[in-house]
Amino acid sequence: MDKKTLDLLVGRSIRVDRGGPESRMGKLLAVKDDHIVIFNEDDGMLYYRIDHIKSLSLDTRDYSDVVANGQAEQTYIPQYIDRNDFLSVVKEMSPPGYN
Repeated sequence: MDKKTLDLLVGRSIRVDRGGPESRMGKLLAVKDDHIVIFNEDDGMLYYRIDHIKSLSLDTRDYSDVVANGQAEQTYIPQYIDRNDFLSVVKEMSPPGYN
């Protein structure tokens, strides 16, 4: 999966690893150098390394990119750890003093 293609899906509902034990559905919030960030109501913020993603599909029932009457719908975007690489995200999550 290349970053340019994934960038086109930001803001849309996607399913990662369909059918597998790590399969999750959520809104794609960000595409970084080596990982993506998705949000779903049950699990919260999820960070997936791009090279670990086996499949990714778009939720065809999601029409969030459709604009009605020229007005885009305002959506809440939760805060997430905004780092360019996955290792920095993990370090940010780690407790102080943990290496």
